[in-house]
Amino acid sequence: MVLFTVVALSFGRLHELIPGAATLPIGKILLPLGFLALLSQPNFARRFRVLRTTQARMFGLLLAAMVVSIPFSLYRSGSVGDLTDFLRGTASLVLLVALACASEADLYGVARTLVVAGGALGLAVVAGAGESIEGRAEAGTTYDPNDMALVAIVVLPVAIWMLRDKSRLWRWVGAACAVGALATVLLSASRGGALGLAAIVIAMAVRYWKRVSMAGKMVAAATLVGGLLAAPQTFWTRFKTLEDPNADYNVQSDVGRIAIWKRGLGYFASRPLTGVGLGQFGAAEGAWAEQKLGPTAFKWSAAHSIWIQVLAETGILGIIGFLGLYLPTFRDVRRLRARATGRAPPDESLHGLGIALGISIIGFFVAGTFLADAYSPPAMMLAAVAMSYSYLVRQRTLPARAVRRPPNASGFAQRKVVR
Repeated sequence: MVLFTVVALSFGRLHELIPGAATLPIGKILLPLGFLALLSQPNFARRFRVLRTTQARMFGLLLAAMVVSIPFSLYRSGSVGDLTDFLRGTASLVLLVALACASEADLYGVARTLVVAGGALGLAVVAGAGESIEGRAEAGTTYDPNDMALVAIVVLPVAIWMLRDKSRLWRWVGAACAVGALATVLLSASRGGALGLAAIVIAMAVRYWKRVSMAGKMVAAATLVGGLLAAPQTFWTRFKTLEDPNADYNVQSDVGRIAIWKRGLGYFASRPLTGVGLGQFGAAEGAWAEQKLGPTAFKWSAAHSIWIQVLAETGILGIIGFLGLYLPTFRDVRRLRARATGRAPPDESLHGLGIALGISIIGFFVAGTFLADAYSPPAMMLAAVAMSYSYLVRQRTLPARAVRRPPNASGFAQRKVVR
């Protein structure tokens, strides 16, 4: 229960919708409680086997890249502060989730918690919670409209996975949260979120088309069309700018995304091994402006892309580690279906969750191309669940091997099958 509460509040930030609760140190209280609860679980030492997964090793590589970037950072104390905050908060949450999911039941519980937290955030916004900034919905102090859209992108495919749950209650919860996630993307009016949503819809259509009945297809189509028809005018106004990209400020302006991305690639090219330092893309922007434009006012922009952010700030090792958090999930899904052996046949729910995680990753990659959220709670929570999923798949697909034991009292050698 402590784990699920930590996940819900760290990911969904629901407490920020309560007046006066936004500033409560939720993480500082619940994370230590979560680790204490974990220590009390049986076979605690065995849980560290999750650190043998490819995703866990790549997470270690990403952390190493962050550390290596600090001595070469444009602003060392700023990078040290960012790394400290990351280790104390997000990285600790990743480790807690990865170690806690020692069984399919644990993983399903975390997945459902993510869906409930993300879906509840969207439903709360629909009900009028939060604020509207220039016609774009915003809830709490942590997530801006683009961040909220990213949360919805991550949870929507998992909510669809819940529609096949054995429990009718969880099926209804999944349906409600899927609607809440869809509403979040539309009310946020995030163009990156809209493109991520389009990627998810296409991926789900390709993956599920033959598995879903005609009635299910009609309900899904009606929900999507109804949501688009009910979308606020701000959504359509912002999305319409994609019809003529050359007229958008992101293409024309020196502080638009295209110009920022080009400069970001230049920062990476100048420091391919170490980057400009964790969290210091803005400092690199300031240094560029001072060199090229002189002492004039210039916006120290964020990278506006997970790819540019990781490349420019942590270099080649950072981007390898970052990709390694997500891409192995697609391999794990194929492995579970093709090679599952041992104590039980392939678990349909586990395979289905893997498909959903893969679609979430696709949506995250597309939406994240336009957002500097590489180290955000939605990104890292998705990585933590993928890490746990890989561990459980590994347990099901490892071939059995016989280990000889010392002879028993009768003098006969004993054999034990292990994985």
